[in-house]
Amino acid sequence: MGWFMNWRQVAWCTNIFIAIPCLVVLFMPESPAWLVSKNRIEDAKKSLMWINKYQPQIENKTQTLAEMQLALLQKEHELKMIELSKRHESEVVTKFREFIKPTAYKPMLILIGAFFFQQFSGIFIFLCYSITFFQEVGSTMNPYFSSIFIGVVRFSMSMVNTYSLRTYGRRPLVMLSCAGMSICIFMSGLFSYLIKNGTTTATWVPVVFLLLFVVTSMIGLVPIPYTMTAELFPLEVRGVANSISTCMASLLMFVSLQLYPLLHELCNGISGAQIFFGLVTLFGVIYIYIFLPETHEKKLSEIEEYFRQNIVFIGEKKEEQVRKKSVATVRPSIVKKQLDIQAHLLEEEEEVRPQDGVELELDELPSRSSRTSLSRFEENNFKNLLPQILATTISAAYQIGLGMSLAFSAIFIPQIQESRDITLTTTELSWFASVLVLATPIGALLSAVLMEKWGRINALKISALPGVVGWVLLATAVNFPMLLVGRILLGIASALSTSPAMVYVTEIARKDMRGALLSFGSTFVALGTLLIYLKGWLISWRLIAWLGNIYVIVPFILQFTLPESPLWLISKGRIEEAKKSLQWLHKYQPPLEFQNKSFAEMQLNILIKEDERKKLEAKNCGGGIVREFLKPTAYKPLLLITAVFFFQQCCGTQIVLFYTVTFFEAAGTTIDPYIASILIGGIRIVMSLVVIWLLKTFDKRVLFMISALGMAVATLISGLFTFWVKQGTTRHYWVPVTFLVIYMIFTMMGFLPIPFTMTAEIFPLRIRSGAHGITTFLSHIIMFFAIQYYMVLEAALGGSAGLQWFFSGMSFAGFVFILIFLPETHKKNLSEIEDYQEVSSQVLAQQRTDEKYYNILGSTVSLSNYEKKSFKNLIPQLSAAILVNCFNISIGISLAYSAILIPQLRENPEFEVSENAESWITSIIALTTPVGSLIVGFLMDRFGRLKTLAMASIPGCGGCVIMALSQNVPMMIAGRGLIGFAAAIGANPAILYHL
Repeated sequence: MGWFMNWRQVAWCTNIFIAIPCLVVLFMPESPAWLVSKNRIEDAKKSLMWINKYQPQIENKTQTLAEMQLALLQKEHELKMIELSKRHESEVVTKFREFIKPTAYKPMLILIGAFFFQQFSGIFIFLCYSITFFQEVGSTMNPYFSSIFIGVVRFSMSMVNTYSLRTYGRRPLVMLSCAGMSICIFMSGLFSYLIKNGTTTATWVPVVFLLLFVVTSMIGLVPIPYTMTAELFPLEVRGVANSISTCMASLLMFVSLQLYPLLHELCNGISGAQIFFGLVTLFGVIYIYIFLPETHEKKLSEIEEYFRQNIVFIGEKKEEQVRKKSVATVRPSIVKKQLDIQAHLLEEEEEVRPQDGVELELDELPSRSSRTSLSRFEENNFKNLLPQILATTISAAYQIGLGMSLAFSAIFIPQIQESRDITLTTTELSWFASVLVLATPIGALLSAVLMEKWGRINALKISALPGVVGWVLLATAVNFPMLLVGRILLGIASALSTSPAMVYVTEIARKDMRGALLSFGSTFVALGTLLIYLKGWLISWRLIAWLGNIYVIVPFILQFTLPESPLWLISKGRIEEAKKSLQWLHKYQPPLEFQNKSFAEMQLNILIKEDERKKLEAKNCGGGIVREFLKPTAYKPLLLITAVFFFQQCCGTQIVLFYTVTFFEAAGTTIDPYIASILIGGIRIVMSLVVIWLLKTFDKRVLFMISALGMAVATLISGLFTFWVKQGTTRHYWVPVTFLVIYMIFTMMGFLPIPFTMTAEIFPLRIRSGAHGITTFLSHIIMFFAIQYYMVLEAALGGSAGLQWFFSGMSFAGFVFILIFLPETHKKNLSEIEDYQEVSSQVLAQQRTDEKYYNILGSTVSLSNYEKKSFKNLIPQLSAAILVNCFNISIGISLAYSAILIPQLRENPEFEVSENAESWITSIIALTTPVGSLIVGFLMDRFGRLKTLAMASIPGCGGCVIMALSQNVPMMIAGRGLIGFAAAIGANPAILYHL
């Protein structure tokens, strides 16, 4: 075609070889092997009948060849499932037997991955650099006005989250958030690039997409990960594991913020950085879909039970572990205590419900399962929930000051650079922004000790002291050391107020309201950031620091009206105080029918029995707190939540927060960066309210994955347009801002809020305080590195665009992590989360694995003897092979396209193409094909071979259209990249369809 057509006509014609095969395959039968794997037996039977339609009836057999093949596929699938489960258990025993347990490392890894995607989705980077971001994306709007609007949107969304977290599961909310963020930040980056390059003058587009980015982030990715840190871990290690996961989240935030300058440089500006954010968020959708468990309307004990799988107790002899496994099916006495707890869940379900005229005795109440049945007596109305809502609001009120502390650098840096009140170097400014999160781990570890020693509320009260001193030092600072010490004290105060509040709300909240109530903290953080942006627009940073004391002193006074956590009081033997606390929390609960006991007294008895059971289990297992951390209920959630925080910070969620003004300036927008930052703050608040509803309604894993995917796409497009804006290819300055807003929206949907909420609920009670402190410590260490190396990363990645591309890639990686590792805690009790890590769900049927294997081998050989090998019998298979492989024609055209493109461009240059650009045009298809290969596996497993092949038409035709309409090299590279992506999506299903 290149001989008699120009390269544009060839690109148009290529659509024919993409669209027709993709449409035809929709009318073909799906792969029977895939259908069997999805338990779609009837569809698999029809597919086999079509494939073998010309096969004659087998002599002396009542079944057809298709029916025999179907039985064989079912048998083979069953064997594969058993082998996979056995192989997984063997890996766990081999890798973690000596030092970790599945009940701990599973939720920990899941949360670490979730926070990784949250942070490297770019939401916090956008928040920290909101004004700079709006300026750099190429928008002509006032970046300060845009920031204000984003602040308003965040605040509004945070209120909406109150309803969404109460109504929907966490997983769908996070996935929705990730997907939206990915799209928004990608579009913002794309338009930022176009604006910078002069291709477009629609400077309002980036602003719109950045606003949408913030909105989608608040749906799930920003609030939900934090909510899950308080519910994923089992009761015994919940405090320590929560602290560790929160710490990892902060550490990830630091890394993402610190590496943002390097990413910005490597991505050649803000548009590239936004594209990176979009990619990271895109991967986050996949990760959340696969790994993140649902905790919506789950009790803490239910969440704990969910993780009690693949149990391997560290310190036991190997022979003892083998003996337990070998006799697990007959329930021997050595494991009877633990297994009976689960075996009688259903039997005891009705024991709590009174019979007509029969009154339950308090001693007859079961200890664990009754928490599920006891909830039936709770009245679901606002009046009965009012004490829990008030306690949550007061305990989380410190988070307003935390939001102000986080975003303070966003307004301080540009003001101090303009006024020169205090002369600071670039390194000192970087330390001023990041030292807060470096000091936070100190407070996190201290909070673990304070929570365990003096209780949750008293630990909250103590946080007021460093908070007030820190703000006073900032307000009166005359040199850099005073500024640094003030920020350090605020960092310590932040951790001292965050961890106890999360643990406290986790322990007092009803299971169906826990996600929504935990998201209050994210709402208040978003409100604090919005207040900072608004004040930074109107008043000086010194006056803002003085006013910061209000948000410390008022919550401190209100803390004296709250009762202590009843779970903590019971663990300390203070039963009467626990009874009073429960009576306060359930003061509006009406008397129960047929009972002379109040609801609070019944719940008290259940909590006492559960505490006794836990202590008895700990006594039987031996060891102390250290041994508890070696159990799967501790180390699995700790590892998961740390990984989640890593992804959270690397997605840029906190970097944007700390460098909001600088970020918007780097994005190339003409909007006032302060206005843009305020806009981001508003969006965060709006989305944090939305997340309250989303966490109530959707699974956390779904919200996580949507958030990651949306962040990935949004930052990808934002980075692309930022790059184009910097190059002068486009004048659509509004596009990067718009996609940054979308990125922020997706961040708040799951990646930003959920990890922090999970740091308390995924750990057992015995170590909840310590685990939460450790998690917070690790999260802020990660956050420190992210913030500290933001400018370095931006410089290394070539500016804001490269940094946004980095965030996009990390968001997508976080999506994959969540999809694989993160369990669901939505609507689960804490005990369910703990048991998820301990109890193996695949123990039976392993003894017959070898027998089934040899039976299948023999069946495969013998069954082939019945197949007639005539041409007529092979027609269906040949037809299917030809049709599915027609797509490869377009792949061949794509591979050879550069051979006719480059010479034609040199002979008739429609626009200038350098040698470096020629190299990229030629090789980009090989770079994007692996990306498609990473995604195609998930698509084929989720949608089947043929539907995945049909999906390839979307990026394929899109890439060809872009090539045909290209007016510059970036458009050609983008088109070739999409074609390479489509090639991977189309080629792999065609290969597997024949198997």
